[in-house]
Amino acid sequence: MHVSEFKSILKPILPLRIIAFIFQIISIGLSLAQPVFIGLLIDKINLQVTPDHFQEITQLTIMLIGVSILDFIVYYLKDHLFSKALYDGINLMRDHVLSLALNQPISIFESNNIGDKLNKILNDRELYAKYRVYQVPSTAIILIRIIAIYIILFNMSPALTGLLVVIFSIYVIIYLGINKKYVP
Repeated sequence: MHVSEFKSILKPILPLRIIAFIFQIISIGLSLAQPVFIGLLIDKINLQVTPDHFQEITQLTIMLIGVSILDFIVYYLKDHLFSKALYDGINLMRDHVLSLALNQPISIFESNNIGDKLNKILNDRELYAKYRVYQVPSTAIILIRIIAIYIILFNMSPALTGLLVVIFSIYVIIYLGINKKYVP
C-alpha cells in the first residue's frame, strides 16, 4: 500500500477535517482574545469610576463572558468533529481492508496464517488514520498558536520577544540533542 492509496481512502472525510481545523483556528483566536479583554477590563477598573465608566466595564465584562462561552462551544465542536473524522477514517480503512480480504481466493486463507496478517494491517491502518486525521492538524495548530503568541508578545515588547525566541531555540536544540532518537 502506498501513501496515495491511504489518502484516497480518507478523501471522503477531508471536508470534515477542514471544518474541524477551521473551528480550531477560531478557538485559538477566541482563546487569545480573552486575555486582551481581561487586560482592557483591568485597565478600566483601575481608572476613576464614573457612570459612563461603569457602563464600559459592564460591556467589557459581557463581551468577555460571551467570548468565553463562544470559545467553549467552538472548542467542543472542534473536538467532536475531529473525533467523528477519526472514527469515520478508521471505519473507511477497515472497510477497505475487509473488502480486499474478502476478494481473495479461498486458497489463500487455507495456506497462510492470514488472520495475523489481517490484524496487523488493520492496526497499521488505524494508526495511520489517527496520524492523518488528528496528529497532522494538531501539529499545524500548535505552530499557529506559537506564531500567534509570538506576534502578540512582539507587539507588547520586541526586545523580550527576541529574548524568548533565542531561549526557545536553545531549548529545542538541547531537547533534540538529548533525545536523538526523536526526529520531528
